[in-house]
Amino acid sequence: MSHRQYTEPYTPPRWTIDLSLPPRDRYQQLARHYKNAIQGLTGLFDSLLRDVAVPENWIPTMNRLSRFLLRRVNDRSQTEELQGIAEESGIPMYLLVAFNVILDLLMGCTSGGVRSLEKGHPLSESKMLHFRTLDWSMDPLRQILVQLDFVRSNSNNPNSVLATSITYVGFTGVLTGVREGLSMSLNFRGLHDNSSRTAQFRFYFHHLLVLLGRRPSIATYLRKFLTGDHENLEALSRRRWKLGQKPRLKSNVHRPPQLAEIHEAMSAYHTTAAYLIFSDGDSTMSIDKDFRTAKMRRSRNFIATTNHDVVEHQEDQKENVVAARAVQSAARNAAGFAEFLDESEDRLQCISSRWKRLVARKQKERIRSGGSVSMEDVAARTFINQKQVIDWVSTYPTSNECTHFAVVLDPKAGTVVWCRAYPEPMTSEHERPQET
Repeated sequence: MSHRQYTEPYTPPRWTIDLSLPPRDRYQQLARHYKNAIQGLTGLFDSLLRDVAVPENWIPTMNRLSRFLLRRVNDRSQTEELQGIAEESGIPMYLLVAFNVILDLLMGCTSGGVRSLEKGHPLSESKMLHFRTLDWSMDPLRQILVQLDFVRSNSNNPNSVLATSITYVGFTGVLTGVREGLSMSLNFRGLHDNSSRTAQFRFYFHHLLVLLGRRPSIATYLRKFLTGDHENLEALSRRRWKLGQKPRLKSNVHRPPQLAEIHEAMSAYHTTAAYLIFSDGDSTMSIDKDFRTAKMRRSRNFIATTNHDVVEHQEDQKENVVAARAVQSAARNAAGFAEFLDESEDRLQCISSRWKRLVARKQKERIRSGGSVSMEDVAARTFINQKQVIDWVSTYPTSNECTHFAVVLDPKAGTVVWCRAYPEPMTSEHERPQET
C-alpha cells in the first residue's frame, strides 16, 4: 500500500521507529510505504546542487563523483539506517547521504518559545510552548512529511514513546523534535565568520568533511540529544578531565540534557552555522552557532529566532553589535541574500510585535489598576493559551508560501500539541490573521 496524496493542509501521519531493532531494519517499513514518493529524491539532488550554486554543466559530473564519494554519514547507526532505506526504496545511497547532510543548509524557518497558560488554571501550571515553522522551496518534499515516534521495544516500557520528530521520509537526523523535558528545532543561518581566509577555509573544509562522512552533521547532534544518546556529552566531560577541569556534564539516558549542558556541549563542537532553539518548558534558549562559537540568548517569557542574527544593544556587547552589523551588511551584498534577510526580519518582527503589543496592553491594565508598571514584571506575568500560539504560528508571514509545516511542541509533557503540513504553497485561504 502506498501513501495517500494530500491536497489540503494535513496532520503528518505517525510512524513508530523502534530503536531496539538493528539500525538497518528501523526505517524499512516506512521506506516501503513511501517507496514511490521518495523516488523524487533523484531529481531533488540536482535541484540541491543548483541551490548551492553549482554550474549547470557540472551537475552530471557531480552526480558521478557523488556516487563514489558519498557512501556514508559520520554516525555508524545512521549509515546503516540509510542503507536499509536505500535497499527498500531503490534510492541510491549517495542521494540519501546528500539529502541528510545538505538539507539543514537550505531552510528558512521561524522558531521560538512563548509562555502559555490556559484560562482558569493556576499560575503554577504556566509553561513555555515551543513553536516552529519550516520553510523550504523543494515542493516535492511536502508529500513525505511524517511524525516519527521513537520507542525501545526491549525496555521495561516497550510501548512508551521516548521522543518524537517531525521530519521527512529518508532523513534520519533531527530538525524538529520533542521528548519529556526537552524540545528542539534547527534554523538555517546564512552568516558565519568570514573575517579571514583561515576562518573561511575552516568553515568550508568542515562542510566537505561532513559530506564525506568524516564529521557529524548538526542534525546528528540534535538526534543524540533527542533520543538519549549522550556520548557527545560524555566525550566532552572526558576531554575536560584531561584539561584538568571539573566536568559539569553528566550523561543519563533517563533524563534529557539540561539547557546549560547543551550550550556547553555545542560550544565545544565544530559545526556548520545554524540557529539552534531548545526549551525545557521553564525557559527557551536560542544559540547562534558558528563553526567555533555558540552565542546564547535565553528567556522565560518569549523568544523568537528566524534566519538572521538578532543585534542586541547592551553597552557591554557594543563590540559584538558592531561586528554583527558588519557581517550582516556584507551578507546583504551577496546575490539574492539581501531579499532573504529582509524576509527573515519581516517574519521575526511579525511574531515579536504580537508579544510586545500583548505586554504593552497588560502594562496599561496594570497602570489603571495601580499595579506594577515595570515591563519586565509585566512580561513575567503575561501568558497566551494554546489556541493563540497556534494562531500566531499559522498566520502570514510566520507561515507563508514556502512553509512546509508549522508545529507547536510541549517540552514539559514531551508531546506535539499541534502540527499542520501544507502539501501546496500556502494561499490566503489558509491564513488565519487573528489579533490577540
